[in-house]
Amino acid sequence: MCLSLLFIASKAFVTLPFGNSQKKFFDGGKVGIISSKLKASNLLYGGDFAGLSADFSPDGNLIRVPDHLVPKEMLEWEDSPACLEVLVSEEGEESSTSWLRQTISVLPAVGCGVDNLETNKKEEVMEVQSLSSTDDIVSFDVEYKGDDKKGRRTETIFAVEINEKHRLRVILDILWDSETGFAFKKPINLIMERKVNITSSGGTIADGGGLTGSQVTELLGPQLKVSSPFCEESPLDWKPQGVKILNLPGNVTIACSEDPMQSPWMLDIVHVNINEKGEAEQQVVRRSYYAEDIAKDIE
Repeated sequence: MCLSLLFIASKAFVTLPFGNSQKKFFDGGKVGIISSKLKASNLLYGGDFAGLSADFSPDGNLIRVPDHLVPKEMLEWEDSPACLEVLVSEEGEESSTSWLRQTISVLPAVGCGVDNLETNKKEEVMEVQSLSSTDDIVSFDVEYKGDDKKGRRTETIFAVEINEKHRLRVILDILWDSETGFAFKKPINLIMERKVNITSSGGTIADGGGLTGSQVTELLGPQLKVSSPFCEESPLDWKPQGVKILNLPGNVTIACSEDPMQSPWMLDIVHVNINEKGEAEQQVVRRSYYAEDIAKDIE
């Protein structure tokens, strides 16, 4: 599988979701980035982050936190939460081909459990491919094998202004099959995060227990609240012709070629950022995938 640089519309991709007026900032590598002008390179990767993580099905429906992770007392009087609080430690930079990321998921709690939170910890060593960046976007792929199919995990990190700068990560698994073509594998993961430390702590914040709800709330900051999460906001209503569109909360749109057997198969990850002046700024990453290259990888 490979990616190629593409900035203009084609028969395969009739038009960009938001037209062809975006300015071209990046001009090299294998991922096309069409970007706005936020200056946030120090925000986007490396260090410690606190945020909210939500999953969505390939058709855009929110996947709530599984009941088995939620206290029975909470489920008796409300639905399971829409998302999980996460604490992320990350080591990686543009020149690195391998990134290390530790993710601590904070499980929902009630009563005394808030004073000693339970957590799940996951550590990932990511072999980063096709990394591209501007001041406000970082984009890369991670190759993997699973379900007897060949695919890629694409990750796109956008700078977002919410009074203070945050980052929004869009993580999408793409599978290719010789009979059915390209497809999204669920879940699609959106994570809105605030940077809390420029240096990674190695995921040690919850070591030894004793992590409290007040600590997590302080790390999240005033703009990220699990009681009114971004993932339950109404998505944008963009419906361009000639492409398959998935509108998600957080002003995120995923657009791809309508024909899953098409090669190259086009994929746009789009974020519309509303700046402090109330102006909309479009941030777009475009990828193209070639089926013949994937077939060679499978052999």
